[in-house]
Amino acid sequence: MKNQPQIIFLFFLLFSSSFIQAQDYFVGVKGGVNYNTIGDLYHLGDPSHLYGSSPIPLIDLAYSPNNEMGNHYGIYVTADFGNFFVRPELNFTSMKSSYGLSRKTSNWSSSKIEIPILIGYNIYKPVSIYAGPVFSSISDRELEGLRIQTPLQTIKFDKNTTGISAGVLVQYKRFGLDIRYVYDITAIKQQQIIMIVNTYGTFVADLVEYNPSQLSVSLTIDLFHFTFDKTARTKARYDWRNHKNLR
Repeated sequence: MKNQPQIIFLFFLLFSSSFIQAQDYFVGVKGGVNYNTIGDLYHLGDPSHLYGSSPIPLIDLAYSPNNEMGNHYGIYVTADFGNFFVRPELNFTSMKSSYGLSRKTSNWSSSKIEIPILIGYNIYKPVSIYAGPVFSSISDRELEGLRIQTPLQTIKFDKNTTGISAGVLVQYKRFGLDIRYVYDITAIKQQQIIMIVNTYGTFVADLVEYNPSQLSVSLTIDLFHFTFDKTARTKARYDWRNHKNLR
């Protein structure tokens, strides 16, 4: 999305006034694992040998991805308004998957920077729910086995994407467990690729259009807690060592 920076700026502008009104602020770090989904690879057979190569199998066949565990880590700031909170984050995410082709497995990988802007509500003491947009900047997306001698053989994708996230946060003092689902509303368009047939068994294939999604589990820890008293604007306190000062 070409206008993504403007959208991000608008969200920060809308929430900046809310942050000023909040009394409690928490700054923390997070890290964990993620499980992502990508689209099928549609192997194009060549029973008439029109391509002059020998793909295996000779019939058309769809290979579903073997989605694997990736990882992520990041930082966040939470502004509390009683039972409500606003939480922008900055996360670094790596994702993995693979296609079990006839001769050799082709590994898929991607990495990106995510900026979720979340609005949450505390249902009861330890459990909160939240949702919000996620703005991503993808740094790379690679698939093993592409014909590198062909200059245009790269996976085509939008570097800036937008998604929607929702999740559950369980908090105990300064520690938390965050379970989140993210659905990318920016689709990866269908595209044709050429692979090294002698190594992977696939020559010409289509990467089927799909909307990426991701399920992640994170451990969080609040490092700093700031409290601003409306009756004394200059008053602030924090203590990263004393968990009693957090939550």
